[in-house]
Amino acid sequence: MPQSPRSSTPPARDIEIIFNRGGLIPHPIFDTQVAAMVCGFGDSVSYDTLVQRICSEQLDKSSRFTDWSHRPLSANAARLRPWPM
Repeated sequence: MPQSPRSSTPPARDIEIIFNRGGLIPHPIFDTQVAAMVCGFGDSVSYDTLVQRICSEQLDKSSRFTDWSHRPLSANAARLRPWPM
C-alpha cells in the first residue's frame, strides 16, 4: 500500500533530526514551501502564511515548541502529531 506523503516546511531540518535520532529517512516527503514557490506564492512563504492566504484561517501555535519526545503527549499535541499512533 502506498504511503501518504509527510508534509513539512522546509523538511530538511526535520529529516536531519529524524535520521540522527532514529536512523530513518521518512518518505515520501512533500515540501509545502517548494510547492508554494511553484504556485507563485513567493520564494520563502511560511506554512502559516499559506494557510491564511488559501484558507483564511489562523493556525493555533500553542504547540509550536512541543517536546515531541515527552510522553504522554498532551491532548493538543496528540491531536497535532505529524505521525499516526
